[in-house]
Amino acid sequence: MFPLQFGWLTEPGIYWGRIDPWEGDSDTVTVDCQLIAPGNDMDKDTPKTAFITQFHALMLFKDRVKGVCLLNEQSVFDDSYDGTYGGLVGLAHDQVKNIYWAFTEYAVYKYQVVNETRHVWRVYLEQGQFNLAMRHCGDQQAAMDLILTKQAEQLFSEGKWVESAMHYAKTKCSFEEVTLKFMDLEEKNALKNYLKKKLETLKSSEKTQITLIVIWLVEIYQNKLGHLRESGDNTVECQAEFRNLEEEFLALLRQQRVEECIRNNKEVVYSLLGSHGDQRSLVYLAQVLRDTDRVVQYNLRNKQYQAVLSILTTEANPELFYSYCPVLLQSLPKQTVDTLVSMSKLLSPSRLLPALLVSQSADPDVASHSVRYLEHAVSVLFCKDQPVHNLLVSLYTHHNKDKLLTYLTSSSQLHCDTKYALKLCVEAGLVREAVYLYTVLGQHEQAVDLALTLDTD
Repeated sequence: MFPLQFGWLTEPGIYWGRIDPWEGDSDTVTVDCQLIAPGNDMDKDTPKTAFITQFHALMLFKDRVKGVCLLNEQSVFDDSYDGTYGGLVGLAHDQVKNIYWAFTEYAVYKYQVVNETRHVWRVYLEQGQFNLAMRHCGDQQAAMDLILTKQAEQLFSEGKWVESAMHYAKTKCSFEEVTLKFMDLEEKNALKNYLKKKLETLKSSEKTQITLIVIWLVEIYQNKLGHLRESGDNTVECQAEFRNLEEEFLALLRQQRVEECIRNNKEVVYSLLGSHGDQRSLVYLAQVLRDTDRVVQYNLRNKQYQAVLSILTTEANPELFYSYCPVLLQSLPKQTVDTLVSMSKLLSPSRLLPALLVSQSADPDVASHSVRYLEHAVSVLFCKDQPVHNLLVSLYTHHNKDKLLTYLTSSSQLHCDTKYALKLCVEAGLVREAVYLYTVLGQHEQAVDLALTLDTD
């Protein structure tokens, strides 16, 4: 093992440095060597003896003991001696207890080294050696904050704004002052990075500031993305920059703290994204928040009906089916009814009636598929709700007349409103069906009269 440093007492002062065989010139093992002068004009005599500690030099003169910091050559203490017990003779070091003994002809004086490094961080800070300053400040939070602030200020003055922002975010500097400093810059990357880093340091209880930062970040990203979209630059570099920035933005939205904040302020964020025309991010955010209504509405506006059906099937939320089935049935009648049949155990036929009622005046294709679902509800689900049966009868009379009689005679008990069914049959000129319904109602005379009008040919 090698000693870490050396000191050599000479007439001009103490020549000292570090010992490192693996650093510096191959011809020497000493590095960072310098000469520490004894002091000012008062120190015209040469020290009798001297010792060096990790950061200080302790020198014995004929009339005093003096301590000098090795890092900046500043005097840290000067202990004068009046010669009461004779002149100072020498200085010794107890390496076990780390005690220094100054002795005269008739007395001994003790110098104890206590917490030698407590102010070393300040020296390194004054010299701009921030990493060393942080290493030696220990658990002093105020000292660490001061070091980071000074380093951030220096980086800012050097034009290293992003690095400066990252350091400012770790300090307790005024949020308003720091943001104003970076807002004056044309390039907003530094401000963006400051806000992102600051967001990580905030406590969960600081909801107001979290909300402010999240909304601000969304605005910054949207401005930059919008600028790239509108630039008209289709070069590979520009496209790659846009994709990277967009992925960075989407990653921000996925952060738990950001997601929770947006969930509580989603209308504001939706409005902000919409004002910038970023529908892609809006839909992505809605998916992250599981805001299915927003995703469905977006797809409906873009006539992506199959995508809506897929979303409703995946979500398996009956209320969504009841809300959007009227539009889907008009646009994709077959696929919509196929989906309703496949999920029939989850859905109530009665709740679907508002959507199916539209098919009464719709084109035959929509009506035929509506009939198909109602037949499934009646024959497979054994639905006995009168409104469901009434609608099936109505659709039969308008679009599938040949099926009506079979429906009426297939069961010993009709679940539709018989008088309503009779009215529809009479209006549609369905004599056989009307005769049957008169019979069911016990109006045999009317049934016979009507039956006599039938053309037996």
